[in-house]
Amino acid sequence: MGGSRLPEELYSNTSAELIATELQIPVELLKLSAEGLVEELRTHPGDPLELSAAETLVHSAEKMRRIVQALLDALQAEQP
Repeated sequence: MGGSRLPEELYSNTSAELIATELQIPVELLKLSAEGLVEELRTHPGDPLELSAAETLVHSAEKMRRIVQALLDALQAEQP
């Protein structure tokens, strides 16, 4: 990812997009990592299946981010 610095909120356990897993990885961090991998694989071509898998991971992470956000929005709507 070329030494780029990720926003501090992505490292925080209070991130709105935190996945409730044992690893507690924010979805946005997963997506940014996958995007970096896609960029690297496009720059240094190798196995086309690796690039395809990385692109699929980016799309899955974005879908997961939207689902998590929808769940959080629904929970907030239920709060008095």
